[in-house]
Amino acid sequence: MQLALSLTSDPAGRPRPAWASDGIADRWWTFHCEHPDVYDWLCRFARQLVARGHAHLGMKMLWERLRYETLIAYEPGKRPRLNNDFTALYARLVADHEPDLADVFERRSRTVERAA
Repeated sequence: MQLALSLTSDPAGRPRPAWASDGIADRWWTFHCEHPDVYDWLCRFARQLVARGHAHLGMKMLWERLRYETLIAYEPGKRPRLNNDFTALYARLVADHEPDLADVFERRSRTVERAA
């Protein structure tokens, strides 16, 4: 069964961010809507580390842990393909929608923003 993807909101009802408006962001948004559990896992990993006293985290570190966890959780060949291009976009989405994690990730301007 194919998911009906929305161009304006994800399965949890979060609106597509205004900053997600280029080719990479289009691919990321499709991935995010097809795999909403990725967002949930990243938030859970971040909260685990914040609870242990860590104030600053790298999304790339959480992304690599997610790679490991999905190897365990999914059957071979069934896990989502985790594109490194998406890490900065997930850091922004988490900061936008999770007040307790808003200041945990450093966010730099994206190349597409600097070019505008």
